[in-house]
Amino acid sequence: MSEHYRLKTLPAWPRHVLLDDRLAPVRHQQINPQYRLVTLHAPELARAARPGQFLMVTAWDLSSRQLTVLPRPMAVSAADADSGLVDFVYRIIGRGTRLMAAEAETISAAGPLGRGYDLPGAGHVLMLGRGVGMPSLAFAANRLVAAGVDVCLIASSRDAESSLAVTEVVGNALDSTVRVLDSDGTSDPLLLESRLCRRFDAVPPATILVCGSRRLTNLAVRLSQRWNIPVQVSVEQKMACGMGYCHGCVLDARPDCDGDLVCLQGPVFAASATAPEVVQPRPNPPEAHSVDCAHARVV
Repeated sequence: MSEHYRLKTLPAWPRHVLLDDRLAPVRHQQINPQYRLVTLHAPELARAARPGQFLMVTAWDLSSRQLTVLPRPMAVSAADADSGLVDFVYRIIGRGTRLMAAEAETISAAGPLGRGYDLPGAGHVLMLGRGVGMPSLAFAANRLVAAGVDVCLIASSRDAESSLAVTEVVGNALDSTVRVLDSDGTSDPLLLESRLCRRFDAVPPATILVCGSRRLTNLAVRLSQRWNIPVQVSVEQKMACGMGYCHGCVLDARPDCDGDLVCLQGPVFAASATAPEVVQPRPNPPEAHSVDCAHARVV
């Protein structure tokens, strides 16, 4: 599906990066065949992390061998200042994450990094998430639920087995979560759009947060036009350092965003609809005084 939105940077956040080195996970469990959940005891990180931010994570095996050359970006899915616990969820998709799942004994985490979501203090918040986009939204949803803000979290996935709409991820926001699936057709963007319009047309949400799918971002922008509300999208991008040194996570060139780094200016950006493309009519060719078709030459 083509993109009909543009991304703009939001006001920068103060940056204070912490490093917790070689932490033994409090929990490293399988959620479903594709995803694992890691919990670290990192009190300073837990106090500092805000929804939408991420960690750069490096795993080490039992012999203190670094399992990957470069760290991996992982969205914070939960952070509790009282317990000092920080969670992240990862998908087993390549060599690095397979090694982390099989051999990680300790984990180093640098963060919190990036510019996260601006959360409203009142009203209703609609969230649209899919796949590895769900953890950052889960963190935001739990913060909002704890503050007494109404939340509707749409959790899209291929099927029920791969869904992250589970207590281990969404926590106290589970009662506010609606699961939609490819397998039964409920995740279809047009059907979902109709369903959300019926629910929210009378009293629209204050804002929309979205992560994990460009189709859902397109849907969020269409709804934002209908309801005249803002959209914040968390952009997924491969990263090598997470701190702006390598410039490996430059945002796709779009109006007002060319050159922005997802790790610094993002990962959360404001999304808005692009102006419809204006097709200029072609000028009519000059009229010939006379044309002898029998002798015309095709070039």
